[in-house]
This record gives sequence, structure tokens and C-alpha cells, in this order.
Amino acid sequence: MDASRKKACTGSTSAEDRLSALPDALVHTIMSFLKAHQVVQTSVLAKRWRHLWRSVPNLDIDLPEFNRKIMDWDLVRPGYEKFADFTDYLLFHRHQDGSLLDTFRLHLSCAYQARPGDAGRWVRRGLKCSPRVLHVQYHHSHGAAEVPLELGSGPSSSCRLTKLHLLGLSLDFSFAEQILSVCHVLVELEIRKCSIYFQKITSPSLKNLTMDGSHAGYVGFGDPLNQLIITAPHLVYLHLNLETRDHILVLVNEMSSLVKASMRVQISHPQEVSCQFEILRGLFNVTSLELLGFSMMVPDKKPIKTFKNLTTLLLDECDLGDKFQFLRHLLQNSPNLVRLVVKFCQFAEGSKRWKGKARSKKKSSQRQDVVDFNCSKLRYTDIVYKSGDNVRQLVNILLDISDHLPENVITLTKVDTTVYPSDDSESE
Repeated sequence: MDASRKKACTGSTSAEDRLSALPDALVHTIMSFLKAHQVVQTSVLAKRWRHLWRSVPNLDIDLPEFNRKIMDWDLVRPGYEKFADFTDYLLFHRHQDGSLLDTFRLHLSCAYQARPGDAGRWVRRGLKCSPRVLHVQYHHSHGAAEVPLELGSGPSSSCRLTKLHLLGLSLDFSFAEQILSVCHVLVELEIRKCSIYFQKITSPSLKNLTMDGSHAGYVGFGDPLNQLIITAPHLVYLHLNLETRDHILVLVNEMSSLVKASMRVQISHPQEVSCQFEILRGLFNVTSLELLGFSMMVPDKKPIKTFKNLTTLLLDECDLGDKFQFLRHLLQNSPNLVRLVVKFCQFAEGSKRWKGKARSKKKSSQRQDVVDFNCSKLRYTDIVYKSGDNVRQLVNILLDISDHLPENVITLTKVDTTVYPSDDSESE
């Protein structure tokens, strides 16, 4: 019996020794996949692990996950206070350790009584560890949360920040100033479901910019934000999905490095469609362009530059204009276009110019005008439409183009509104 007990004890000690023998770098890698409170709990697994949580390179502080077992509303407030105490303790000792962070994530929700002031304090303390990546998510039931976001004022705080992802925050002019003055090596910026109260975003180092589901509003007491200017000369990817109000003009300064752009700017006033045209003027160098919800007239005195590098063009829920003016303008200025996708787009029906029962083989003056496009490399044209849509006129104009582009293949896909996607497709 004594020998058996001694053997069992020896086996237990050996197992603990194996955990203690793991190199710190491997332990930190394992911890990086855990939530913050789970990381701290690992301190009981082995004696040498007791303080390793203080130097873990990635911190993921998640309020909803921390309190996921709380079902009683009366326990939400005490649960949040426990979370707040834990977060304060964690970030204090993390900073005291002196090691730098690679990634700092903070996920809060008003459903668990989160306070914006606490969020601001935790972001400041996290930034003292100079993370390379910062994620801040704040889910609020009444719009964006006003979290005091201080990215820092010197090299000891945010000089290493290369990626910044924000969700559900209210961002004023000071945020944009910090992006320029503090974040000198910032490469990727994501702003999702935020309220924007600044007039410009400028960054010489930025390569990827996403502004998705955000609202551009007022800068102060009744003063309208009449423009949002984006200046990022080294930008490679741009995703812009904004809802503008009160005659807000979005301007994209010329970006010679831009390769891919996806644009949706929802406007509140029909007379403000000119802002969509101004956006296009700054995207002349892209190879892939997605336009969502565009509805614009093409000014005669302000032609867009030629999209000399454009090979892929997607028009989604766009208004192609009377006599397909918008579509024609894009095709005439895309000499290297290879693929065109027209999805759920609108156009003026009943135009005499395009109306006809059949396609004539004779080259009339109208037909010659129709095919006057500068897109000789077009190979693939996809038309996606809903049940009930009349796409006959659009098909006719594209077939006229194909007469001069024998390698262009037109594919039609009808999508049932109750089932998506659909396998119902036809080819010409």
C-alpha cells in the first residue's frame, strides 16, 4: 500500500513537472487563445505558471463571456462590479510587469451594465503596454457609446500600434487628430457601427481602411459636418459603407496605391448624388471596384479619370441611369475591364432608344453609338436579377457590345426572392 501511494504521488509530481518544464514562449502561445479570466486561472496549474499570466502577449477581456452564466437580472450589476474589479487588477499588474502587449481586446456590452468611463480607463491602461493591435467593441442599445478614447500622446503609448479595430463607439475630431499625430505606424483601421463626428481622416502609413455601417453626423451644437475627407496616399484597400445626413459630402483624395475599393454611401437627399461622383474621381487606380447603391448623374463638365487598371467591376443595387448613362460612362472609361457584374440594378424603362422587339443585325447609327465603348478586353458579364425584374433592355445593350467582343460571355442568373442564392442560370 505504501509503495502504491508513493508511486501515485510520484506520478502526480511528474505531471506537474512536465507542465512546469514547458518553455514560457509555448505557454504564452497557449494562453493567447484563452479569455483573460481563463488566463489568470492557469496560475493554479503549476508553480512556475503562478505569475506567467502577467506577461502573456495577448489579452482578451470579454464582459459578455465573463458573465455568460448570469441569468438573473438582479445579479447583473454585482456581476459587472466583479468584472470591473478583475479588469482593474489584471491591467494594473500587467503594466507593472513591464512587458509589451502584442494584442489587446476589450469587449463590453450595455446589457451587462458596462460604463463608458470604465472602458476609457481600461483602454488607457492597456495602451500603456504598447500593443501592436487594439480591438475595442462596445455593444450599446441606444447608438454609439461615448467612450473616452485616448490613444496616447508620445512614444511610450501607441507608437507600436499597427492595427486599430473599433465597434460601436462615438468618435469626435480628437480621434482623427490622434490617428495623424500618434499612430505613425498604423497600417489597418476598422471603424464599424460607429458615429463619426470628425471632418477628415489623414494617415501617411495607412494601407487598409474600413468604415462599415457607420453614421456621419454633426460636429457640434447644430453645426453640420458638411464633408468627410479621406487622405491616405499609401492606401491599398478601402471599404466605405456610410450613411450620411444633412448634405454631407464624402471626398476621397487621389490614392495612387489603391488596388481594391468597395463603396456604399447612402444619401438622404436626391440632390446630393454628386457626392457619389466625387468619390469616384479619387479611385482611378483601382483594379477591383465594387459600387453599392450608387445613383448618380454624370456631370458633363467633370468627367471621371480613366480607370486604366480596372479589371473587375461590380454594380450592386445601383441605378444605371436614363439610357444607361451611368453604365456607359463606366465602360467607356475602363479600357482593361475583364469582368462586369450587374446585380439587382435599376434602370429607366421605356426609352425609345433601347426599345425594340428584336435585335437587328444591321448597324444603324443608334447601334454604333451603343457599342462605342472602350472595353475591348471584356470577357465575362454576369447579370443577377430578381424574379419579376425586366432586364430585357439591359441584356440588349450588353448583347450589342458582345457583337464587337466575341470572347465576352454573358451569364444571366435569376434569384428567387425567397431562396438565395439560386442555381437558375442561363448563358449567352
